[in-house]
Amino acid sequence: MTISLKQRVDPKQAALVILDMQKGSWPAKAGPAGGEEILPELIALIKEARATQLPIIFVRNTHSDWTTTRSRKEQTEHIGVDYRTRYWEGTPGNDFLEGLNPESQDLILIKHSYSPYAHGPMELALRSRGIRTLLLTGGSTLGAVETVAKDSMVRGYNIVMIEDCVHPRSGPVYDVVVDYVNRHLGITATSGEIIACWQTAKR
Repeated sequence: MTISLKQRVDPKQAALVILDMQKGSWPAKAGPAGGEEILPELIALIKEARATQLPIIFVRNTHSDWTTTRSRKEQTEHIGVDYRTRYWEGTPGNDFLEGLNPESQDLILIKHSYSPYAHGPMELALRSRGIRTLLLTGGSTLGAVETVAKDSMVRGYNIVMIEDCVHPRSGPVYDVVVDYVNRHLGITATSGEIIACWQTAKR
């Protein structure tokens, strides 16, 4: 039986997941092509999610000498990335982007790799709340978003990737991920389509 979008995004069994929307993920030099470009749609989606009492999970990518493996350090050095200027614990790069303000009822999960399932209580939190569907936002599309979609699907969760609330949200990489999600992992939809489902349910 096919599960409709409206059924998937039902606040009684879904959660909104916001991945890696931190200042270190999107350095200022990236300009409008950085994560800021999806903030208007994402903030509007969060507002509607709160109005429907949908659980919200902010995932923070955090690194330190205690949690960054040697292989990870070697790989990032190889491509010229220094995590001490991006996600390092205690630095401004670890803060969420302006406008993303978790509230007391939200969950903030710390992750130390692409997936919040690794080395953390992600699945415990989802099972405890009876969550069956994850609405995935944030970035990057071929990094955290695609990884979490796969990790969630193999654990039995329904996946909805929100097309206009991931970064990048256009281009070849985006097209490949959208096609893969729709073929193998779940479905994709716009924030407007999801908000319309919630508003219809209120009537």
